[in-house]
Amino acid sequence: MASLVRVDRQGAVAIVTINRPEVRNALSPPALAELRAALEFVGRNPAVAAVVLAGEGGTFTTGDDLTQTAAMDEAGFAAMIGGFQSITTALRAMPMPVIAAIEGYAVGGGLEIAAACDLRVCAEDTVFFCPEVHLGLLLSNGSSSLLPRLIGSGRTRELVLTGRRFDAAWAERAGLVNRVAARGGALAEALAMAEEIAANQAGAVRTTKRLLNRVEEDELEAALGAETGAALEAFSDPAVVAALKAELERWAARRRR
Repeated sequence: MASLVRVDRQGAVAIVTINRPEVRNALSPPALAELRAALEFVGRNPAVAAVVLAGEGGTFTTGDDLTQTAAMDEAGFAAMIGGFQSITTALRAMPMPVIAAIEGYAVGGGLEIAAACDLRVCAEDTVFFCPEVHLGLLLSNGSSSLLPRLIGSGRTRELVLTGRRFDAAWAERAGLVNRVAARGGALAEALAMAEEIAANQAGAVRTTKRLLNRVEEDELEAALGAETGAALEAFSDPAVVAALKAELERWAARRRR
């Protein structure tokens, strides 16, 4: 069986790739566990100076795998939230910078994973959105802390309260992404940025990341705890599960056309 997450090396740069292209790299609990293990493995390697996080097949990630979420009980849902939050904490704890190479879609939990990276590059045709409000769900990966710091309170509220789709131009203006590449070019652009970082003195880069993260740590920890409680309360509503199943039916109908 193919690995759900692949790790490659290009000199001092590690490339971690989510490998579920058949479901637009949606993250099931096993995929979350593999992704966390891959990030922790790379983070322990002193020869790695920078990391690129990407998705296979033209999509970064569409977040949680709704086909599995809709069938979960509350204990399973709590475990899934823990899995996503472990990615946030792993990304923040990695000693070297992580650059998200975003193609196609960064949706919900996938957008939150991108926000937890140090830098972000997207392709010009990338679509960003947070559909949780349409489904009765909530952001739960520390984004109530990370997103306002990244793009400001007003833009965060527009993103998460409307559920609207936003394009790469908006993401660049908002500060959600650092660079916009040509279609299909996000990985190459992210690798170029990673190599630029890797050419610097590794100790200075790692210390700088640690200092930048330090002032945000307490707020992020509080956000993760508060979001977990709120998300579990929302999932206990039968209407939320019904909305998830209805969304899956809509997706299935679009694929049949």
